[in-house]
Formats: sequence, C-alpha cells, structure tokens
Amino acid sequence: MSILDLNDRLLVQILSKLSFENILQASRCCKRLWGLVWESEELWYYVLKDLLEEEVVIRQTLGLVGSYRLLAKFLVIYSSLEGEWAGDIQPRGQLLRVEYEDGVLVGKIYGLSVGPRVGEHRLINRLLFKLVPENYNNELKVTCKWFRLDSAVGQGSRELPDDDAEDSIADIRMDEFTLIRSTEEDPGEVLTNPRDVYLRYISRGELPPERLPRRTTYRRLKYKTQQQQSEHPADAEHNDKLLEGIYWALYGLHGPEIIVVTYNDKGKIEGRKITGDINVPCGKVSFSIDANPVASHLLPPEVLAVRQASVQAAGDEITHVHP
Repeated sequence: MSILDLNDRLLVQILSKLSFENILQASRCCKRLWGLVWESEELWYYVLKDLLEEEVVIRQTLGLVGSYRLLAKFLVIYSSLEGEWAGDIQPRGQLLRVEYEDGVLVGKIYGLSVGPRVGEHRLINRLLFKLVPENYNNELKVTCKWFRLDSAVGQGSRELPDDDAEDSIADIRMDEFTLIRSTEEDPGEVLTNPRDVYLRYISRGELPPERLPRRTTYRRLKYKTQQQQSEHPADAEHNDKLLEGIYWALYGLHGPEIIVVTYNDKGKIEGRKITGDINVPCGKVSFSIDANPVASHLLPPEVLAVRQASVQAAGDEITHVHP
C-alpha cells in the first residue's frame, strides 16, 4: 500500500507533522501532493500556528492576505530577502537592509551623513521599495512599491508607480537576488574625482546621487552578530572574532566608508567595502590583517580600542574602528 492510497484528509494530517522544508519537498513529488499542499488551508494552519504565536510581523502579514495558504506562499518566495545586502551601485556602493514592517517587506538604504566632527555624523536610512502582499481573487498578489531617493541628506523619498513583484525581484536565493527597476534612473553626471565629490556634496553635508541601473544584483552580508557570538562563548577567547560586524570610518575626501569585517579561514581579519570610495567597487577588500592583534604591526593600538558609535540601525549596532 502506498501513502498516496490514503485519502486527502489523512494525507494533510501526515504532512502537517513534517517540517516546513519537508512539506515543500513533498509537494514536488507528484501533481496530487502539489495540489494538496498549495490548496489546503488546514495544512498551513497547523504548520504556521507556532510561528504566528511567536512573530507579530507574520501575524500582520496574515492580516493582509487573510489566508494561511497565501501567507505560506509569500514566506516561501520572499522571506529569504530579510537581512542585509551589498549592491555595487555607482558611484559609492549601497548598503540595503530588508525587514518586516507592519506585515510588508521593506527595503531601506543605509548611509552616513557627514559633518565637521565625528559627533555630527549620523546614520540615515531611506526607503527603496516595499513588497506588499494581498489576496486577489483567492490568489497571492505581491506589489512592489518603488521610492526615489533624494540626494540631499535629511530629505524624504517620493513614491514612484508600482510594479508587479515578479517583474521587480528575480533570482531570489539565500545569498543573492536581483532587483529590476522599470526604468534606469540616471542622476546625470557621476563624479569620479574625490575632490570634486567633496566640493560638490560632502562639504555641504550631502551624499552624491546614485545611478540606479535597471538591474542590480545584491549579495548577502555574512558576519556573526553580537548575539550569535554570545551564543558561542568559546569564541570569546579569540578577540579577532568579536570584531565581526559592520563598521564605518572617515577616509579623507571620500567621506564615510562602510565596511563589513569578518574572520576568514586563512587566519585574517578582512574588511570589505560596502559603500565609500567611489573608485573601489563594492565587495572589494579594503584591508586584510593578521587575526592576532598583538602580533600585527599593521593594527595600531588606537584601532584596538573599538568603541560603539552613538547610532543604531534597527537594533544592530553600527560601530566604527577609529575613535
């Protein structure tokens, strides 16, 4: 006797005992299971009820779609977008964070304003897109709402015409996805000379406008958060690993540069550019030093005194290396 000889109700009860990932695998086995998985409200109620009790934002998403089945579809397709991403946007690179707000996925660009003194620098974020799910004739419809970023620090964003999410976000993987705009947004002249950029923008407390191409590939930033580090107390013996995270520092006429610091498998502390120097592509190594800070003459004492900056982004501390 095959499991497929069971009636639909028994199959749903069996599937509801499986993990989220195993249910997805089972749905690919045959046409009957595919239909059963993606047409059953009862199945997804049992699978998602624990998650709904723990996550307020997921309950808010359920309120938008009004269906456990459609909520599951939305999570399967788009939940892997949550996190921090780097994009090689001209002329300075881009730090993108995707997170839930009021049940929708929101993409925000993070940067730093500039001022004559360190205390006057502040973290800023501006909307890039919102992914809004809805129940359209009992099927999932996701709209991508676009927002145009103004170049002046402190100004808001203006909303652009909506697109279908399937036309706006493609090739979604755990570590990479592609953002597709309906039109290329060209701010005009893109300055490449650091002094020109400084005189035109940074000295006035502004960031250079971004050239937003039609297609941009974003890559996930991988580093251990402070919470993850605290969950592995053995790593506390290695101060190098405690340095992992997102940092910023001032680099002359280029203004603030944001980097991600990680510990690689070759015994090095490595900093890769996210935003900053207009002549260095996003993702390139800014520095690589010996992981032992005592033995390394490349790491001066003042850099060891890593201190917290007075800015925070959604609970994650943004720190800077140079006091």
